Amino acid sequence: MRQLGDAVIGSGFINSLRRSNPKMTIDVLGLPRLEEAVRCFGAVRDFIHVNFPVYGHHRRDISALKETFHAIRMVRARKYDYCINLIGDLRENAIGILTGAKWNIAPVWERGHLFKRKMTDTGAALLTNCGIIIPAAYPGFYESMRYLANELGLAGLEWPRAPRREEQSKDGITIAIHPGASHPSRHWLVDRWQAVIRELRLRGYKVKILGARFERAGLLSAFSKEATDRGVEVVTEEVPSFISCLAAADALIGMDSFSVHAAYALGVPVVVLNGSADPSILTPPGGAVTSAGHLCKHFPCYYSYPCIGAKDEYICVRGIEVSAVMEALDAVVERARLRHLVQDGVNGHAGSQDLRI
Repeated sequence: MRQLGDAVIGSGFINSLRRSNPKMTIDVLGLPRLEEAVRCFGAVRDFIHVNFPVYGHHRRDISALKETFHAIRMVRARKYDYCINLIGDLRENAIGILTGAKWNIAPVWERGHLFKRKMTDTGAALLTNCGIIIPAAYPGFYESMRYLANELGLAGLEWPRAPRREEQSKDGITIAIHPGASHPSRHWLVDRWQAVIRELRLRGYKVKILGARFERAGLLSAFSKEATDRGVEVVTEEVPSFISCLAAADALIGMDSFSVHAAYALGVPVVVLNGSADPSILTPPGGAVTSAGHLCKHFPCYYSYPCIGAKDEYICVRGIEVSAVMEALDAVVERARLRHLVQDGVNGHAGSQDLRI
């Protein structure tokens, strides 16, 4: 696992594996900063910290090499039966061999599969003794992971859902927004976030601006005027508290990042501001996508960013209009409302206004 979003999606696979094999011992190998997310969403015995110096966003120094050596030695001593890699990258399949597991299981992406644009898989299939071909007909990562799970005899992906808020009319509707993202190509303009907040408040919605602890000063500065409104709250917490706050929201507006995957896992409707890749790859099922990719002649560039330094730098995100975001929000809210009404009708509780999926 490399990113927080990977940790959330991977946890859905882990939970399904656990349900089908309750006596199986499941450990996770990954970056230390991912442990909280995995433990919030998944059921694992041990999270083994490792920082392989083979990825651009990992440390590359003697200390990292030593940590990697000790982690691999510990993993090999445990004599695992299976190593399951959910990405199928060349480097990760090689790491699977280093674990010493009897079976090195990984997806093998069919020629033409969109997800191949996100990783390096040339020769990766040669490094696994149990490769499962993922057809290009399943372009989204979520549907690909469900296909992989089904091929292994599992029942798709599973997450612990947030409790339904039965008293929504008492508290009103709360919309969470998450402006942050790990790369500048996923940063929407601050004045447009401000405009979205104004529009949400005009509709009577409460707003929670979410971020990590280290982002608090920046968020309070960017949204200083908005934060004076009692209906707007800036929430910057560690991962468990961040997730609890997100679970209490009725919808999320965010970039293609950790928060939208966490929201989907919790059953919270999402609006995704898409970046440089085809939105069908990682948009959570049922999520509404906004994009200004039509304004860029290079779209989708799949993270190559030929626009850097040009006047239309990152226009695929920065060109998104406020009206498009609000229309997408209306769509997911209505879809969630109708779905809930159908569920309540089946359960004999018609009339509830809860927006939770």
